[in-house]
Amino acid sequence: MPSILAIHGIGQQSTFANILAQEWWPEIAKGLKLAGADQFGIEELACPYYADLFLTPGALSSTYHMAEEDMDEFDVELMLKMWQFAALSEPNLVIPPGAYTSGESLARYPRLIQSAANGLLSSRYFSGIAKSLMLGDLKQVNRYINDRHLHDQIVKRVTAQIDPGIKVVIGHSLGSVVAYEALCCCKHEVDTFITLGSPLGIKKLIFDHLEPAPMDGVGQWPGVRIWLNVADKGDLVAMEKSLAGLFGEKVEDLIVYNGWKAHEGTMYMGQKEIGEAVAKALCQKN
Repeated sequence: MPSILAIHGIGQQSTFANILAQEWWPEIAKGLKLAGADQFGIEELACPYYADLFLTPGALSSTYHMAEEDMDEFDVELMLKMWQFAALSEPNLVIPPGAYTSGESLARYPRLIQSAANGLLSSRYFSGIAKSLMLGDLKQVNRYINDRHLHDQIVKRVTAQIDPGIKVVIGHSLGSVVAYEALCCCKHEVDTFITLGSPLGIKKLIFDHLEPAPMDGVGQWPGVRIWLNVADKGDLVAMEKSLAGLFGEKVEDLIVYNGWKAHEGTMYMGQKEIGEAVAKALCQKN
């Protein structure tokens, strides 16, 4: 029986649960080995899968090119936040001052949208994220947050796998948001929650739409004993590196370095600190 759940993020339509497990386990095992706890095997890991819920029945392709007409206020706001964050790391990605104000008509800013996309595509750190954006994968964030039926289907699918034997829940990217909401409504408490490259701290777009809703600017504590939040300094999805200020001081925030693959899930999972947290949880007595 598995004792670890790892929840994927966007852009996983062409894979499946067992493929993700085979991809992620070597990295988790690497972290365990670095932590001196390499006695565990892949049978410990399960990867709840929900990417198929984003697919359109009868569609010929699992992805599509993101056109300007496909984008709404949420998509553009998220893209521009990413561009602004990227510009802090790479001076060549200059944001025109005063070019866009939240709430203004998007019809007036097609060139700005294109500039943001081109800027991210030219970034050596964030081009992978931009490619996902141009293929429409970033739209999945919008759909998860704003499509109530889809949202509930995804959370229900993940919650169904959090049984009493699960000791660790790992959520990467959008998967950290799904995992958080699933843990908040789950009947079983989990020992350790690990968020990797999480957008949970993006106010207005993500944080303010969480279920259960934050109270007085503080998010509800999920059903976990320990919460480790891990972010690469250059990960533009994890714009808010510290979640302790939003979810309480019990959150342990950790900064790591993933190189040019700042948001890559496998880069996060192979870190020694992840291995240490997983090992401690797995060795807890039931």
